[in-house]
Amino acid sequence: GYFQIQARVDYQLSNQMLLVHDATGSVLVEFGSFAIPEIDTVHEFRGVLDTTSRPAVLRNAQSRPVDVDLPQRAAAQSLELSKLVKMSLSGEEVTTSGSYLGAFQTDGRPGFLLEHDGILLPVFVNDDAPRDVASGTKVHVKGVWVQHQSLGGFNIGSCALYTRSSNVIVGSQVPWTVITIV
Repeated sequence: GYFQIQARVDYQLSNQMLLVHDATGSVLVEFGSFAIPEIDTVHEFRGVLDTTSRPAVLRNAQSRPVDVDLPQRAAAQSLELSKLVKMSLSGEEVTTSGSYLGAFQTDGRPGFLLEHDGILLPVFVNDDAPRDVASGTKVHVKGVWVQHQSLGGFNIGSCALYTRSSNVIVGSQVPWTVITIV
């Protein structure tokens, strides 16, 4: 049915998809031909709610800015990649770490591969992926976990992490050093 929510924009997952949250949780918002709001702004979103996926998707959305005080996201869960891929946390903000394997670009979207215990994870970065990082360098990243499921609700192994460059910490040991992307 038709649905309306006032929520804070957390991440841009694609040219037409955002992850937003309010005090009750997260929802994906899919736009048609409308302009996508900026990250960390509060908007009223209206559209058709599709609850067949997790998290739910507000489809054919329209938005307008609102002046409402909404809380920031709750603290992200910190999990090893091997545990993360076995859980159903799609749409949740998580932190994980691993070894940097190299940068890539898919459909104009920058990212990098993270590896831990033989598990590979594509990490898509909203603004720009780290560069000049040696393969094997330890990377710690915070972002939104997206895990695709079959119609029966089973994890089908297609996972990705969506983040911003400010949430990517690169270094070989604690304390971490921050790389600034220019």
